[in-house]
Amino acid sequence: IEAEQLACANDNIQSRLELRKDCIAETENRPIKSQGRVGSVPSDRSSNRRISTATSTNQLKTLKTSSFTDPTNANSQSDRCSFFVAEPHEILFTNYQAGKTYELPLTLRNVSTTSQQLRILPPHTSCFSICIDHFPNVEGFIAPGMHCCYKVRFTPESLADYADHIKVVMHTGASLSVPLKGMRPAPVLSLSCVLDCGFCFTGSVKTISIECSNNGGVGNFLFHIPKAECAVDNESSSLQIGAFIISPLKFHLSPGDTTKIQLSFSPVHEGEHLEDLNLVYDNCYVQCIQLRGIAEHVDIRCLSTRLSLAHEIAAFKAEENINNIVSEHSSETEGTLEHPVIIFDPTNPGQPIFKTVIMENSSNVDVQFQWRLYRPLTELPPSSLSQPGGSELLLAVSSTIESKCSAFSVKPQHGTFKAGETKIFVFCFLSDKAGKYEDLAHLLVFNIPELCLKASLKNGALLLSNGQFSAVSIQLHGCNEHYSLEFTPPVISILEGVPFGAEVRKHFKIFNPNNSIVEYSWNSYADNVMGIVTVDPPTGSIVPGSVIYCELVIRGMQEGLILANLLCSIKHSDNPLQLHMEIYIQPAVVCADVPSLDFGLFPLGYSRALQLPIRSETKATLQYELRQKLIPSQDKDYMDCPCLSFAAPRGELQPYGNVSVTVECKPEVIGRLRSQLEIVVGNKAVRCVEVRAEVQRPIVHLQNCWIHEPGAYVQTKVVKQVIIVNETFIPTQFTWSSQLLGQSSKYCELQISPPTGRIGSHESLSLSLTAKWSAEGVHPEAVATCIVQGMENPLFLCISAEVFGISVHYSVNDGTTESKSLCLNFGSNNSLRKASTMFLKVTNTSAIQASLSLHVIHFPASKPPTPPSAQQMPDCPTPRRNKQLLHRTVNISDSASRSKDQISSDYISALLREGRGACFFIDTASAELLPFESKTIAITAYSDMWGEYKDELICEVKGLASVSIPIKYEVIGCPILFQTTASAGQTILRFGFHTVDSSPIHRVIKLKNSSPFEIRIDWEMFNSIQDDKMLDLVHFCGNPFPRQQIGQHVGTEEGKPSMSDDNSTDCQPSFRVILKPHEGIRADDPFRIYPQQMVVFLLILVQCISIISCVSVASSTWTRCSRHSISSNNGNSSCSGSRNCLLCFRLLQH
Repeated sequence: IEAEQLACANDNIQSRLELRKDCIAETENRPIKSQGRVGSVPSDRSSNRRISTATSTNQLKTLKTSSFTDPTNANSQSDRCSFFVAEPHEILFTNYQAGKTYELPLTLRNVSTTSQQLRILPPHTSCFSICIDHFPNVEGFIAPGMHCCYKVRFTPESLADYADHIKVVMHTGASLSVPLKGMRPAPVLSLSCVLDCGFCFTGSVKTISIECSNNGGVGNFLFHIPKAECAVDNESSSLQIGAFIISPLKFHLSPGDTTKIQLSFSPVHEGEHLEDLNLVYDNCYVQCIQLRGIAEHVDIRCLSTRLSLAHEIAAFKAEENINNIVSEHSSETEGTLEHPVIIFDPTNPGQPIFKTVIMENSSNVDVQFQWRLYRPLTELPPSSLSQPGGSELLLAVSSTIESKCSAFSVKPQHGTFKAGETKIFVFCFLSDKAGKYEDLAHLLVFNIPELCLKASLKNGALLLSNGQFSAVSIQLHGCNEHYSLEFTPPVISILEGVPFGAEVRKHFKIFNPNNSIVEYSWNSYADNVMGIVTVDPPTGSIVPGSVIYCELVIRGMQEGLILANLLCSIKHSDNPLQLHMEIYIQPAVVCADVPSLDFGLFPLGYSRALQLPIRSETKATLQYELRQKLIPSQDKDYMDCPCLSFAAPRGELQPYGNVSVTVECKPEVIGRLRSQLEIVVGNKAVRCVEVRAEVQRPIVHLQNCWIHEPGAYVQTKVVKQVIIVNETFIPTQFTWSSQLLGQSSKYCELQISPPTGRIGSHESLSLSLTAKWSAEGVHPEAVATCIVQGMENPLFLCISAEVFGISVHYSVNDGTTESKSLCLNFGSNNSLRKASTMFLKVTNTSAIQASLSLHVIHFPASKPPTPPSAQQMPDCPTPRRNKQLLHRTVNISDSASRSKDQISSDYISALLREGRGACFFIDTASAELLPFESKTIAITAYSDMWGEYKDELICEVKGLASVSIPIKYEVIGCPILFQTTASAGQTILRFGFHTVDSSPIHRVIKLKNSSPFEIRIDWEMFNSIQDDKMLDLVHFCGNPFPRQQIGQHVGTEEGKPSMSDDNSTDCQPSFRVILKPHEGIRADDPFRIYPQQMVVFLLILVQCISIISCVSVASSTWTRCSRHSISSNNGNSSCSGSRNCLLCFRLLQH
């Protein structure tokens, strides 16, 4: 596609290039002239493209918005008839790509009132074609209102605009023309028609970046060289034309996109460079672009030299930009402009002098510069620099040594020389030493291409030996002279005397004969023995030829004569000036108002302070100092070390003034202090004061250093008394340490009260010691330490003890008699639902408080109910005003209406509600045992089932192993109750009077199981015989009461399983003989019971049995049981005989 676009552009550019020279001024897009008339459609492939040469944004916008004018449309308007209407009236393709085929429908509708025939003439160009899609009939007639459909195909060869038409001819001669168009939205670029690179040096490369944005449709773009003899390499990313290189070579931009175009300018010769370039659009429009750039050489010239102005000097010192200051340039040239020379006026060391040089950059390119100062090896006359002989001159100039520590400087030292800028440079001459100085200043420029460098060397520039390029060279000359000052008078003499400590001033003057300002500094004379001499002001400056006045300040510190020279240092001068002086200092007079200082007696480690009044008898202000002077002695009791300190060891005494100084004595050894206190003024002792003191050490001891406790208990406090005695007259402070020493310290906790205090002279103080041990055993020693202020060694108190642990003793009794063994035996004759109580006595045999906890393992009692209040008791009298004889009926459901027996029975049932058959209730399950305390605890046993119960009472004491006490409890009785009566006596079952051989009489007896277990009952009937002297010898083998099999009379509750014979496996296959009282003769007549074997369940409290009486003769029968007696009297007083029957049952626990 790009090759076709380029071929299309080459065919049309040559003929239109002269007409496109002033394309910037064109604002109207012109159509291209082809072989045919203007606006006609060319027949060849290249003639169907329109080439736009718009070079500005306005022209491209005009091209985008302008409509395509087809001359066939005008003809079609005249040939249009009213028979057919084309839908749409114009076929327009807007979005297409080269080489692809696109279709659009065309409908021709008959709008006349008669049938019509038509013929389609094909398009003129090969890009458009037409085919029939739908026709109403085969004859070719189209009825009124009917239509025929065609498909218009468009196959573009490029992205240019296309125009054609289809002519519809009818049999009447009328015709209709339908325009065909292919037009894409044209891209509109913001790229200017002139790309200017500006100025640059010959041989350098300057690159600019141009932003190009697309404000039109999407497009591809390609840079093309007009009249190029060789084809452009499309694979390359850049295009070179003359001294210019532009990249990218081709690019793509969507609507609103922006790209960067890089344009590089690299000239090889001086002058202006112009190149023409075409930008070809993908729709074959061409934009003419001109590239412009100018190449130059380095051209920096020296315009003039002159003395620096005041504001230029100020800017130089402040390091500001001198070129920002606007001033009038006064020319004062001291050499040729080609080779300038700067000669500075003579000056003194350290005094700067300035000269200004004005230079201009005549080129249009910015130059980076830097000034370098060089020291020449040989002197070159200025005229020799302009003579021919380039090689010899270059060699002479290049043989220089860079001056790193030069006396000359220039500002600005480096920077950028703007294009066409005039810049001011200030040169300064400043040296700290006297002598003559000469340097060469070279203006070095950087980043200069080799081609530009060669051309500049021909114009007078220099190339130094180190390869650097110097655009301008300036010779610098300067001279420095020594300083001198004159003093009047030349010698300062004060022989009449200066008062000690007083300040005396003496005037003298200084004259400056130099040509520059002199900055001086006086050194003070400081003799620590004689005095201090200074000059006021100590520093200053003197302008040339002027006089200043100074004062000599003298302050005497000791009597004597001062003979010395006062030095005056000159800035930038190594030799100071001297001023000779002769001064006499008078002595000072100081007195003390006390003859001696007596500190008296005090302990070692303490301090004592006294006031020392000092008075001056001199009219000058004195500086005093206090010192201690030791007096040597052969006595060992005397101190030989300093122990005095002063609140103000140094101070100032006003003329005839006085001051009081605090003197503190803090000795470090014991003994007597005999010393002297010197008052020193001006390093000389002018007064001495005697000092005395007596220092002793306190002596404190313990009256008893060892305390032993033979009977201590763990975690129990032991209180003892400790007596501390002071043997001296010196009161002191004592402090007991909280840390214990010794091998038993980790088991002992010691507290002494008070832990700290003060003990007076010869005083005995009693302290309270509280000790507590955390482990049993023998603890040999725990040492407490007492620190006594003033004593070197502390006091030690040793505590030892034999520590015992907690111990508890247990004993059992029944309330009257104490048991010999440790066992809770409740006996073997305990009744059901009756309380039986034993007592456990627990004694704490130690001094340690202990926590006691009791519980049983197997038969614990449930939580007892809350006992009723006194008002709820049944026999508690209720206060009434009028007592009534009749009371209301007792409500059984009301808890307040229950009797004591009912309350007791409910209480026992609540304790036994767990269903174990028995329980042991502990009235005090946990308690605190105080030291040596005894507690008696009641253990009450309750049961609702017979049997032998064994349990263990666990006694736990914190710190001891638990103790197990066995419990034995045997219960007798039967939990089966008859419901016939509520009394506990004999139950009489009455059958009444009946005739012989009457029908059987039935009686039903209800049984209640009050135990939590199932019980099996076997019934046996005996006819009783009244014989108390008869015994029954009963023998049996195996189970005496075996379980009845199926078919036998086994009584069970309906829906309940029968109880199994648990003792069947326990019965021994041996004979057993039982001797018991005679109960009667076993018989089933006249009474029978049904069922004979039954189980009373723990959930069914009431079980019914049926007793049948079959009377054959009138008789009287008695029925008796071995455990519960049941008597029945069925006869009356007229009965002639009687029979006794015994009814027995066996209870088995399920």
